[in-house]
Amino acid sequence: MEILATRRENTGERETLAPHVLRGYLAAEPLVPLDGPVKALAAETTRGKKGDAHRAIYEKVTGMMTYDKSGEGWGRGDAVWACNARRGNCTDFHALIVGMARSQGIPARFAMGVPLPEQRGEGEVPGYHCWAELYVGGLWVPVDSSEGARGLAAGNVARKEYFYGHHDENRLEFSRGRHITLNPPQKSGPQARHRMGSPRSTAFGASRESRGARSCGTATRRSSFTATSRSRTIRSGVRWPCGSAWTGRAP
Repeated sequence: MEILATRRENTGERETLAPHVLRGYLAAEPLVPLDGPVKALAAETTRGKKGDAHRAIYEKVTGMMTYDKSGEGWGRGDAVWACNARRGNCTDFHALIVGMARSQGIPARFAMGVPLPEQRGEGEVPGYHCWAELYVGGLWVPVDSSEGARGLAAGNVARKEYFYGHHDENRLEFSRGRHITLNPPQKSGPQARHRMGSPRSTAFGASRESRGARSCGTATRRSSFTATSRSRTIRSGVRWPCGSAWTGRAP
């Protein structure tokens, strides 16, 4: 597998959404209900902040949750669990972000991909990562609440501020949405993706990211991807334990 990608920071994407697409980004999902404690927390968080509700949601989740993968329950992207436990991994943070936003009429979408090393030269891709975007005034505003929370935990407030309105260039997006249809379609219908598996790879060079690369190898075949920029190239050998190739279909 070869992916050509340009390394760039994401500071937002303008898009005009058709009504049926917009409805999808406002819909509940099996693990992301828009009522109960998720809606209650969102209503409390956004009260009196009509024009800045999206930022208030990011600040609330980033400030109250802890990046913590101990014990059980984390990693499923269960918004109610995350709301109550106030901890988890990137999947949990962004399930709650998406649920809170949608419950207040703010379209939101979930994305999954892989982080790649910041440094030039050889480095390891440690696993998957996911993030979210909030649709505000025709602009998809990028947020990464889990990275923001990790910054806060380290005393780095600037990092928390950065990850509202930015996604750094050190990531490669593979799918958008939680309930995706594989190609060829799975017999059981669209399934929720909580994790992408842990790609085992080594990256060489300096490149990355383009949005919208949405393909996956197989659990039994050794695949590789190549991401190129103007100056250098990353080549990674990746074993994807997730079956056939997919196209992300949001939400």
